[in-house]
Amino acid sequence: MANSAVRFIEGGSGILSLLEIESEHCTDPAAAISGLLFELRVQIVRSETRTEEQRVLSRLQLVEFDGGRIDDARRREIQSSVRAMIERPRGLRQARPATVARALLSGLAGSPRSLATESSRVLHTRAIRPG
Repeated sequence: MANSAVRFIEGGSGILSLLEIESEHCTDPAAAISGLLFELRVQIVRSETRTEEQRVLSRLQLVEFDGGRIDDARRREIQSSVRAMIERPRGLRQARPATVARALLSGLAGSPRSLATESSRVLHTRAIRPG
C-alpha cells in the first residue's frame, strides 16, 4: 500500500504499547492486521480508527499474549511485519487458518493454561476488534 506508515508511539509508562498505522485507501488497517498480530502472539487491548478523506489512522494498544509489556526487539519485529502486511496487495493479507491454529497450539505446549482458557481469551481478543 503506497504512502503508509507504521510506528510505535513512545511515552506511556504502563504495560500497553501504542502502535499507530497510517495509510491511504484501506478501510480499516486494524482489521486487516488482526490475524497477523494473533500469529505474532500479541493482543489488541484497544483499537481506535479515524478516517479523514482518503487517509486512515488506526491506533492500537497492544500487549504480549501473556499480558506482558512488549520490549524493543519485539516492537521492531511487529512493526516490520505489520508494514509488510499493509504493503501487500489486498488479496494476500489474510492469515491462513492452519497458521493461526499452529500458533495457538504451540503456545499451549508446556503451559498450565487449559485449551478452554486460551480459546476464550482468543475469542475475547477477536471480539473487541472493530467491525
